Amino acid sequence: MRWTNYFLHPGDNRYYVFTFREEEHAERFGLALEKDGIPFERNEKEFGVPRTHFNKALRHNHLLHADIRKPFIENKGLRWTMLIVTGAMLLLAIVGAFSSKAYGQQMQSKFGWELAVQGRVSMPFEIAGVESHIVSNDTLTATWDPLVSQSFGVRINNRLKDSWTLGTGIMWIRRNYSIVFDYSNDGLSTPLNTSDTINLLRSMSYRIPIVAETRVNLGKGYFVTAPGFYLGVFWSRSITDDYWTEAKWDSSKEQISGETIRGSFASTMAGIELRILLK
Repeated sequence: MRWTNYFLHPGDNRYYVFTFREEEHAERFGLALEKDGIPFERNEKEFGVPRTHFNKALRHNHLLHADIRKPFIENKGLRWTMLIVTGAMLLLAIVGAFSSKAYGQQMQSKFGWELAVQGRVSMPFEIAGVESHIVSNDTLTATWDPLVSQSFGVRINNRLKDSWTLGTGIMWIRRNYSIVFDYSNDGLSTPLNTSDTINLLRSMSYRIPIVAETRVNLGKGYFVTAPGFYLGVFWSRSITDDYWTEAKWDSSKEQISGETIRGSFASTMAGIELRILLK
């Protein structure tokens, strides 16, 4: 399964194999291994590293990819625009924190605008629908298990009435998954049953939400939200499938080499949210 550029050697589990597409990248990886005294065997752009040295080799692999990978947002203008907008909103939040009495929602605003810095921790609660997703065909099965995920953002809200607000902003979201792959084929001359695991696969994205909110009056001047900050729970689910997956199984056996499985699923998030309101 080639979700990463390294995998357990199919014929000798004492070794891990690292593969590269570019000759320059392979050369840099080989030099890094030699400099660190890591033993390896090389065949063109493939490297066989003993399992006893896997963690050291993996560190050099990560450092190399951190240096050569493309930016998450390749368009320079869009990237700088997003950074400037996010920075400006954070600056407004800081200025608001030092220039107001910080009474949050109890403060009267001439225009009804509020600025909120928001952080979320999403937990894999099956009871809330945050559950494993399975994509499979006759021989290959991929199980996506959600892990603890995080998000951070800045929002600006307008209080339409005493109990209703309408807001928008920008959020950075990182979702984490553990993926288990199972391959089973009894139709071969030698039946094959094997599996592999990616302990951590990260997905990062940006979201521009449009949110309508309400707060409930509990009587005697008390509301569900507290002055200046909000601590609560959240739940969200995409209306349509927002994750598209593709996995390719490669093997030394020609009859199963290059088998591909594709699928999609709708994601669900639930957890704890902390929001600080500034004006």
